[in-house]
Amino acid sequence: MGVRRDQELNQLIEEEKLKRDLTYSFVEEALRTGVVPTSGTAMTKLLPTTSRFGRQANHDEVRARVGEKLTAFVDCFSMF
Repeated sequence: MGVRRDQELNQLIEEEKLKRDLTYSFVEEALRTGVVPTSGTAMTKLLPTTSRFGRQANHDEVRARVGEKLTAFVDCFSMF
């Protein structure tokens, strides 16, 4: 990836506490296909682990927010 893409992706990973290696693979595939899969388990695997007894709404909010950020990232950098 380019330097700017790498910096922005690292920032997103740190902000959202995403799993680094899985996120890089996910984004590379999304850039290749032009599609960010927001349903299914692909997105869930990137997210930080949460308690099974925690609030489900918070997990859903994080998933939606990360999906929006990754979609914007791919939209921005798929042009290059």
